[in-house]
Amino acid sequence: TAPSILFIGQTGVGKSSLMYSFASGSIPEYNEPTAETYQYKSMEIDGVTHSIVLNEYIPEYGYDWYLKSAVGYILVFD
Repeated sequence: TAPSILFIGQTGVGKSSLMYSFASGSIPEYNEPTAETYQYKSMEIDGVTHSIVLNEYIPEYGYDWYLKSAVGYILVFD
């Protein structure tokens, strides 16, 4: 499985928009409220293609196994 990076923050702070922007390279015009979405991102580093999974994590929902399985974290707040 691909390594996972968590976007952590309360509801409504823009986690899904940041994930979409990073994965697609563009800014969404409008984003419906989401819960626990994910995006895949592939990138080439030194001629080798790597894939990562970008996951949305909302602390009030629990699911602490997300925290333990990730290799990186991005805090999102307003």
